[in-house]
Parts: sequence; structure tokens; C-alpha cells
Amino acid sequence: MRLHRVRLRDFRGVHDREVSLAEHGVTVLQGDNEVGKTSTLVALDLLFDAADSSRRAEIRAAQPAGVDAGPEVEAEVSTGPYRFVYRKRWLRRPRTELHVTAPAPEQLTGADAHARVTAILDETMDRALWRGLRVEQNSVVGQADLGGQDALTRALDRAASGPGVARADPSVDDGLIERAAEELRRYRTPSGRATGELRAAEVRLADAEAEEARCRAALDAVERDVAARDRLDADAAALRARKHAHTAEVTGLEDTWAALQSRLREVDAARQHAVLARERADAARERRETRDALIAAAEDEAATAARAAEAVAADEAEHAAARDERDARRAADTTARARA
Repeated sequence: MRLHRVRLRDFRGVHDREVSLAEHGVTVLQGDNEVGKTSTLVALDLLFDAADSSRRAEIRAAQPAGVDAGPEVEAEVSTGPYRFVYRKRWLRRPRTELHVTAPAPEQLTGADAHARVTAILDETMDRALWRGLRVEQNSVVGQADLGGQDALTRALDRAASGPGVARADPSVDDGLIERAAEELRRYRTPSGRATGELRAAEVRLADAEAEEARCRAALDAVERDVAARDRLDADAAALRARKHAHTAEVTGLEDTWAALQSRLREVDAARQHAVLARERADAARERRETRDALIAAAEDEAATAARAAEAVAADEAEHAAARDERDARRAADTTARARA
């Protein structure tokens, strides 16, 4: 397998970093402590091994503190005839994406993408050997200490000696080879098939692997349920927040409605007062019109009386003048008769 590039986002202390590896030779990652060198190896393991629904301790440890985002890893890989870009995000909005560019284009997501990458790696490489060849920071590098194992040392010396090399004294041979062969016969037949304790152990191993697969499937189901529960809790929290906001909005609308109702009552009361005022104004107008009519009639009667009084006065004056004239003629007549 050849790794072309690796990108980490929100992974441990790495916010967003991409490393491109040389097509030939050796690529060395150099930097201070806690800058993400070891995190790159951990991210690759999780990318290839952990489903996006997994909530393993390593994945939870990769969640950056104080960031509402899930750890995300992307790698571009060539292995055998395949070349692909593989991206995975955990915890927050989990997602898996696979884009195969060779030998034939493929695009997969979710569990299908995870299963396809697992099949490609199993087809093209020895994954156990790949892990065994890695040396991580702070890991002890060395070989088994064979000091004091005299029998093993002598047996190796005899096996490595040629025809011209003097052999050790056979009297000191402690039968290591024979015991090793006898020990081998305990576990394998001459044809190499497992037998005895090894066969029983292989059966138990197969059963244990089946049980492990069953438990892993159950764990994945639980992790999916936990992820679903987290999503439901987030949805419930969002709904509670919306409910709180709507409750406040409803309270505000109720207060507005109450104010409008109060204002409406005030408008109705004002309308009733206006109706009563209009009725009183109409009544007053009618009374004023009636009074004006009476005044006009009285004024007409007064004018008529005045004209009548003037006519009477004129008649009286005329009568008085006529009477005075008559009296004057009578006095004249009386005087004339007296003279006569």
C-alpha cells in the first residue's frame, strides 16, 4: 500500500492539516511535540478500522475540546490495482465517503464504503504485517533477550556449522531438538495439520472470533443507537429551544391581544359616547329649531301687534283731530250764535 496524502480536521489538537507524501523514497514528518505526528498514525488506524458510527474510546479521545465538530480524516491511497480517496467523520454528523479512481470509477458512502475499503485492503495487502512493521513513538525497538539460553545457543551453532567445522561434544547434547520435535508432534501431524491442543485451541479461537464478530456487531448496533440517541437528544434540545422561543412569542402575542382587546373596549365605549353625544346634539338641534320657530312666530306676532298698535294710534289721532275740529266748529258756532 502507498499513502499519497493524509488530511486531518478537528482531530485531537489538529484543526486542519494535510500531509502529502513523496511518490518515491521516504517522507519524514518532523515537528515539536503535540503537533499531530502520532495523531496521523492513530487517524489512519481509525480511518481503516472504525465505522463512522463507532464511539470507541480512541474516537472520543480524538474529539477536540471546545469544538462542536466531529473528528475527520481523509486519505488518498494506492494499493494493488486500486487508487482511491477515503474520507470519514465520527461523532458529529458521521459520514463515510469513498471515491475509487482506478481501475474503475466507484462512489460509495456509509457502511458500503467501509465494507468496500476493507475488502480492497484484505485483497491487496497483509494488514497484520503492515501493523507489525510500524514503530510508533515511545515504543520499544529490540529483540528477545536470549542470554542464558545455552541449549538453544548450542543447537543453533550445530545447525549453522558446516562440514569443516568441528562439532561440539555430543555428550553435552541435552536433546533439545528431540524435545522440540516431540513438542511439535503435540500440536501438528506429520503432514502439518493441527491436532490435539492446537486443534482445540483453533476451534476455540474460531468460536471466540465468531463471538467477537457477534459482539462487535452488537457493539456497532449499540453505537449506532447511541449516535441516534445523540441525534434525537440534539433534536429534542432544538425543539425545546424552539418551544421556549414560541412560548415567549405566544406570551408576547397574548399581551398584544389583551392590549388590543382593551383598546377595542375603549373604542366601543368612545363609540357609545359618540352615539349618545350625537343623539343629544340632535335633540338640542331640534330644541333650538323649535325655539327659533317660536321666536320667529313671536316676533311675527309682535310685529303684527306693533302694526296694529300703530294703526290704532293713527286712528285715535285721526279721531282726536276730527274731534278737535268738530269741537272747534262747535265753539265757533256757539260764539257766532252768541254774537248774533
